[in-house]
Amino acid sequence: MERPGRISRGGWGGSKVTLTAMNSPILIACAHGTSSTEGAAEVNALRDGIAALRPGLDVREAYVDVQEPELPAVVAGLPAGRPPSSSRCCSAWGTT
Repeated sequence: MERPGRISRGGWGGSKVTLTAMNSPILIACAHGTSSTEGAAEVNALRDGIAALRPGLDVREAYVDVQEPELPAVVAGLPAGRPPSSSRCCSAWGTT
């Protein structure tokens, strides 16, 4: 039975995950940025795909160059008491 203000979603392996405003994760999808219309569309499609795979995940965009919003501004705008728990950098050429 669902309680008001909570969202239950199937997780990996069919597990149930209950998200609330207090524990909903935030993913900052950060890209270099581009002035290319096609490149911007690709970044938006990737971000939308991530959000579709994880309903309830707060996916926020950020860029390090060319486009806005800039990464420091997005991090500064995170809700109080909810700093990013980890960071990982990904690109079309690999991950670090």
